Amino acid sequence: MTKNYCIPTQFGRLYLTVSDGSGRLTSSLQRENCPTCDRPDCGFVTACCEDDDVIVRAEINGMLDAVESMVLSHAVAGIDVESEPYVKGVMSAVDAIGNRA
Repeated sequence: MTKNYCIPTQFGRLYLTVSDGSGRLTSSLQRENCPTCDRPDCGFVTACCEDDDVIVRAEINGMLDAVESMVLSHAVAGIDVESEPYVKGVMSAVDAIGNRA
């Protein structure tokens, strides 16, 4: 049985598809991009710039990746990721990450 979920946040949405113990996530959460090449992974994958914010960008993007992974693993485990308290928790986490930017 396949289940689809949509979790709104103030910075984008998480779309999940869960089926038979596995899942897939598509996210529209905004990443911090390099001001030179407009890539979120610049400084680690490419070397187009060495601005002072490369570490901060990597930390913020890593935190967003962690929230996305956690939500997906919870959905696969059967947790109701669309319940109001769960969504409020995700929104709070994403908001805290956004406040670091």
